[in-house]
Amino acid sequence: MKRRGNITGQRFGNLTAIRRVRVQTKNAVWLCKCDCGATKEVFANNLLMGRTKSCGCVLGDRIAQAVTTHGLSQTAEWNVWSKMRARCEKPTIKEYKYYGARGITVCDRWQEFENFYADMGPRPSSKHWIEREDTNGDYGPGNCRWATAKEQQNNRRNNRFIEHAGLRLTVAQWAERTGVSAGMVYSRLSKGWPSQKALTAPPGARLKAIRKEMQMSR
Repeated sequence: MKRRGNITGQRFGNLTAIRRVRVQTKNAVWLCKCDCGATKEVFANNLLMGRTKSCGCVLGDRIAQAVTTHGLSQTAEWNVWSKMRARCEKPTIKEYKYYGARGITVCDRWQEFENFYADMGPRPSSKHWIEREDTNGDYGPGNCRWATAKEQQNNRRNNRFIEHAGLRLTVAQWAERTGVSAGMVYSRLSKGWPSQKALTAPPGARLKAIRKEMQMSR
């Protein structure tokens, strides 16, 4: 990202930029003073794009009012929502490098907890977490669902997808359907097997083929 210009003294919502303190992940970090008197370090792009407008005091007041109205304070849904925002907006936490630093954001509508809850609904169980269908996309109602850890694993960025019989599934998903282990499928693919054969040939098929070839060569 190109270096941002001097924004000293400029206001962004309740924040006033004081000075540039460092560059992190190719983005300038500015020390800002909030109207409430608190200071906060904020990425320049979050200020310029309107993602961060206060130290958190304004958001905190709005959230408190929303959860009091809906009776959802300290619920599992609240916990998921707050952690989702933190990993996209707080450079100080370790998860930020996988989300906010990659440009992953929370949509404007979901800046309010009550909107998030209205779109996502109750968390189905303690095993469900928020999942993005497009792992390079932002958090928003068109890209998110509740999913279990196993379902999330199938959607990891390093999963390999295979198209067969009109379906596009991960190797793990094909393994569940065909009974051929994911490890065996990966092994077959690494040896140059066609994807259809790698998915459908029963375990031991290669060994049987070798034995057959040996018998024919005698």
